[in-house]
Amino acid sequence: METRKLIFLDETLRDGQQQPFVTFTRAQMISLALAINGLNLPDAQHKPIYNIDIMPSMHPMHEEVAKHLLNKEVPITLATIMKECAIKSTRNIGKDIITISSLSDELMRVKGINRERNIESTVRELGRARERGAKIGLAGEDSARADIGFLKDYVLATQGLADYFIYCDTDGQANPKDTQKRIAYLKKSVSTPIIMHCHNDQGNAVRNTLKGILAGADGVSSTFTGIGDRAGNAPTEELVEKLAKEYGIIISGLDYERLKEVSSLVSLYAERGPTAPDNPLSEVHEAGIHVDALLKARQTEQEVYSHKPDGDIKVCIG
Repeated sequence: METRKLIFLDETLRDGQQQPFVTFTRAQMISLALAINGLNLPDAQHKPIYNIDIMPSMHPMHEEVAKHLLNKEVPITLATIMKECAIKSTRNIGKDIITISSLSDELMRVKGINRERNIESTVRELGRARERGAKIGLAGEDSARADIGFLKDYVLATQGLADYFIYCDTDGQANPKDTQKRIAYLKKSVSTPIIMHCHNDQGNAVRNTLKGILAGADGVSSTFTGIGDRAGNAPTEELVEKLAKEYGIIISGLDYERLKEVSSLVSLYAERGPTAPDNPLSEVHEAGIHVDALLKARQTEQEVYSHKPDGDIKVCIG
């Protein structure tokens, strides 16, 4: 068996609640955060649960929960969009952030930016955040469809500004073999740690994540039980189990005995599991930045998130 110091960015409280009809109460969010953070073995040097992600702008209660957990010294990271006002607002709550930028040509066209302007604005905003002492995660929305040369240039330009880069298969269409090649290329080209964030629209979230890890990725952004937008995310407990049983990889500092306890708690509070890719509900988006992009795509006649620009958009208000 091989012991690896992988890190986990837990998305259960953010992406998990993007699944239609999954909403946690304040008490449940706090309970889940404490349980997830408890997976770090107390005396271990390496803490695999690196942070727990919350997006305060989703709801005032989420901001309140984030503040409560930060006061309890739970490692909360605050997600926000790549705009100065949004980053400033988030920084008033806590110093550690994940900020999101669109990287595929399709999404950039929808949002009215080009490659050069995207790099310039990202470097500017990360520089401002860095001046305030933030620990910064940079999430590359639609990384899996981005031109690999541009993706390399983008991550290189942000080295020293971002503490880690999250490679996102946002629409869940990535091919595992391609994922392994692309992550291997990035790992040879950049020094910034690479984190895998994969969706399950084609049933490949786990395979894509594992291929990324085998190619050298430094960590995982996932949810317990796999709950998440549309067909969900890679389930944390399944990834950990497959790494051990199929590849002989043990996560340093992780309390394996408590994994089932945490996943059972998520199932209890969510009152449902992830939506299967062939279930009609997997085509439903909960209101948020993805829906905003879909609506803009209609105006620019772009295909984003595997939706034709003239196709129906199914939205759940959450």
